[in-house]
Amino acid sequence: MIGSGGFSFPDGCIVIFDPQVEPMQGSFVLYGYEEEMTFKQYFSDLFQVTLKALNKNYSDLVLNKGNGTILATAVYAEVNLIQSHALLYGVYQQVVTKADYPPLKPT
Repeated sequence: MIGSGGFSFPDGCIVIFDPQVEPMQGSFVLYGYEEEMTFKQYFSDLFQVTLKALNKNYSDLVLNKGNGTILATAVYAEVNLIQSHALLYGVYQQVVTKADYPPLKPT
């Protein structure tokens, strides 16, 4: 889930969920509704739940309370900095970097 600004979860990012953690306003959740599942940013008030998409290519979901379930709250995300994906001319190309360091000399 790539955001157009601010927070994002790049391809290959590992997200850990905990079903026992209650989400706060703005938490990222795995949410089930109408036999569907989505991963979005969670906001709620007395009457409705708003699931905000980080990627502007997807729409936000606004549901009446009770029309879905919080399956789990995201508690940790890990991004692999050695192996990542870069968007080049509209095609994802895997980029792997390896640094070659000179041998250490004893001091």
